[in-house]
Amino acid sequence: MKSLQILVCSLLAAPALAFGGVVQFTSSAFNSGSEGWTTTGLTLASGYEPSDGVTGGYFFGRSKGVGSADFISEPFYFVAPTSYLANAAEAYGGFLSYDTKRFVGYGNVLLGGYPELILSGAGLRLAYTDMNINNIWTNHVVPLYETGTGQEHGFTASWVIEGSALQPTKQQMVDVMYSLDGLFIRGSYSAYGNEKIGIDNVTLFAVPEPGTPLLAALGLLVLAARRRHQR
Repeated sequence: MKSLQILVCSLLAAPALAFGGVVQFTSSAFNSGSEGWTTTGLTLASGYEPSDGVTGGYFFGRSKGVGSADFISEPFYFVAPTSYLANAAEAYGGFLSYDTKRFVGYGNVLLGGYPELILSGAGLRLAYTDMNINNIWTNHVVPLYETGTGQEHGFTASWVIEGSALQPTKQQMVDVMYSLDGLFIRGSYSAYGNEKIGIDNVTLFAVPEPGTPLLAALGLLVLAARRRHQR
């Protein structure tokens, strides 16, 4: 997985990339502070750690609870700052990439039924479910387009309208991205609580259109890195 993290970090090395048009993004590397990130839900504490991130510092949240006698009923979420919401319209058809790691926590009793990522806007909340948490830094790449598209890039989106099994239409996805008022990344998984989760290198990739060569290249490179890791 380290090769995948290096790949994503290398794509973030400059503030913009030109490849068939300008690629714009918002990024948080947490090298000097929390950069406006907060938490919501059942958190005991949250804040900035200056070391032990993927390349420097990271932002963390710690869920309430002290053990098996104190089960919690829902996870907490990391809340993106307004800089991500302002750039979301241009990111339709692009990707959200980030790294997570469990530093402390019980993994044997998990809170089920909660999405890993939520986009809120236009009176809708869209939920994404295909992710996991590990005790090492793990990269996640989330397609920012409607369910069932993008297979040619190696990523198939799996969005649903929160609270249902309904998949958003392209128009609904566009409406949410163009009026995004909330971006939430799941921060805890254990029903026991007292779980410390770190997040790092949160990057919003914006591309001119889903079929650009840059997007295809990103998909192929990430797939190659994952295949090398699996060997």
